[in-house]
Amino acid sequence: MVNYSELLPIAAEGIRESVHPHVFVARQMFKEMMAAGGARSKASSVVSALIRPLRLALMDAKSFSAALDAVNQLSKCVGPALDPHMGELCVQIAKKSFDPKLRDAVSRTLQAMEENGGPDAYSNIKKKVPTYTSVRI
Repeated sequence: MVNYSELLPIAAEGIRESVHPHVFVARQMFKEMMAAGGARSKASSVVSALIRPLRLALMDAKSFSAALDAVNQLSKCVGPALDPHMGELCVQIAKKSFDPKLRDAVSRTLQAMEENGGPDAYSNIKKKVPTYTSVRI
């Protein structure tokens, strides 16, 4: 049985990794843990431990896209459990929202956060990303 409380934060830390094969292993492990059966309850219990490493990955230009993917996967997995931490992630995501190369990926991630989040998800995103337009309109 996989211990999410130990391994998932390690995988999140590894998203910033840049050396092969570590970069592949960490990102693949995060992806597979998010998609595994029963992941919602296991990952929801460690969401707060994932925010710092994901924020740091979002701050790094080399790992930004992978971090966006991870936030997207986390949002789909844990749903409203991510809501209390959206502000911390959205601040970093917003910094790249005007980059033409990243605009679509940023929009997809913010939309996933809104769609999977609770009733306050939109307002949490909008506070940090004023240019965001809801998918629910």
